Amino acid sequence: REALARLDAARTDRDFEAELSLALVALAGGKLGPARAHFEAARALRPDSAEVIDGLRQLQQIESSRAIAKQRALAEAAELDERWSDAASHYQAILETQPHLPFAEQGLRRNRELARVTERIAQLLADPAQLLHAANLDEARRLGESARTAASGKPKLGDQIRQLDAAIELASTPISVAFESDAATEVVIRGVGTLGSFARRDLALKPGRYVVIGRRDGYRDTRTEISVVPGARPPVVDVRCTEKI
Repeated sequence: REALARLDAARTDRDFEAELSLALVALAGGKLGPARAHFEAARALRPDSAEVIDGLRQLQQIESSRAIAKQRALAEAAELDERWSDAASHYQAILETQPHLPFAEQGLRRNRELARVTERIAQLLADPAQLLHAANLDEARRLGESARTAASGKPKLGDQIRQLDAAIELASTPISVAFESDAATEVVIRGVGTLGSFARRDLALKPGRYVVIGRRDGYRDTRTEISVVPGARPPVVDVRCTEKI
């Protein structure tokens, strides 16, 4: 029995050395799949082997480095094509493999912000009527400035900024609106001021929505809502109080 045990031990040593040698050769040659298979076979023979543990650690490091390099290449390609959400996803994958890598953290922040900015600009361009609201118009200006700082070498983003600038210009350019009355009704435009009484008056108003109020002693007030829209024919607004109290 002792002789048989010695033979088994010698066979195990021989098999272990062979698997370890094949694993190291495969690892040195960059053949990670075969290297892992041989390391695992060696570990099955000697689970506590320091050589196997160290080899598997080196293998893991190489696999991690390759995965990071692949994701980085995909991220950079997505950025070059201005696919910001895709680039952010690849940088996130890198950080899941190895947290706190500076280039990946910076890339994730940069592309998440560009994705947010460009998506919102696209929403505004798809529905320019949103720019009739002062808050949205201010937001559009801020988005344009934010995007402009990153636009160098990015043709798609540059084109989007030019479209946004044009939409902002339209939404900011006053349009002449004609008001007609009876020279007895006092005309007030909420948020603009009191125009007084007149028969006809032309007033330049920025695109937007306005409430026009007519007041006259002894008569019921009138209230009219108007929209001043770029590219549309300006309204002629008739304001007069005719219903006696």
